[in-house]
Amino acid sequence: MEQELNDLKRRDAELEKLSHTEDHNQFLQSYASLSTPSDLADSSGINADPLRHFEDVTAAASELRDKLQDILRDAETHILQTVSSSRPEPKSRAEFLKYACEISLDPNTAFRTLLLSNENRAAIVWYEDESFTPSPERFSSCRQVLSRQSLTGRCYFEFKWAGIGIFVAVAYKSIKRGGRANESLFGFNDQSWALRCDIEHISWKGAGYTFSHNKAETPVSGPQSYKLGVYLDHSAGVLAFYDVSETMTLLHRVQTTFTQPLYAGLGFFFCDGGNSPVSAPSGCSG
Repeated sequence: MEQELNDLKRRDAELEKLSHTEDHNQFLQSYASLSTPSDLADSSGINADPLRHFEDVTAAASELRDKLQDILRDAETHILQTVSSSRPEPKSRAEFLKYACEISLDPNTAFRTLLLSNENRAAIVWYEDESFTPSPERFSSCRQVLSRQSLTGRCYFEFKWAGIGIFVAVAYKSIKRGGRANESLFGFNDQSWALRCDIEHISWKGAGYTFSHNKAETPVSGPQSYKLGVYLDHSAGVLAFYDVSETMTLLHRVQTTFTQPLYAGLGFFFCDGGNSPVSAPSGCSG
């Protein structure tokens, strides 16, 4: 009995020490080398004090199990990103169109002054539609709308636009829809990534784009364009914006980790209802 108690105490100490290791290889090797305590649990003659030690061991084992699951999940993500990053990215528009996806806008998320048309594949800023009903899905602080389709895997879509300026974005569905404007504005939170296209800057300053994520803004230079392509490799964490003309010109590329499915987003700025319509996106049509 004394030997069994000593074994339990030793195992308890080993499990406690192991639960704090940061070396994944050492953790996996040590975890595998530890025998299960079931044989000790069936020992007769062990009562109150051994039971307390056994409960401690069980709690430590549970903590180790959770840590092992986290390690395996991180390893899986790393493997997916390594495999995905080894795949060459498209170069020509023909190659991008192999991953083309049709995008339609979700009217349930549209700000009250956005008018959707062309089977919800286009939008303009217009007079406020009094028929719009409040909804937790609808943007209430910014002139924005999300796509109906979620984006995973490798996909590519294009936006055509005109007017003063737009935000072309991807966002998690969990992005805020109301509150202060910056909390829900594309690119000004950790739920969205956006390229701002400003015709005034394109015409006068040459740097007509700004990439933004979580309030951090990066000026982007590029050719004047009213047709933009967005390429996403979700598992590899790649997001890239392109000028679409005779050739594909990379405007900005992001390497990150996406933890949720993404949705295409379109936002409008510097425009009042009733002015010249600001144009709309469409999915790829080849």
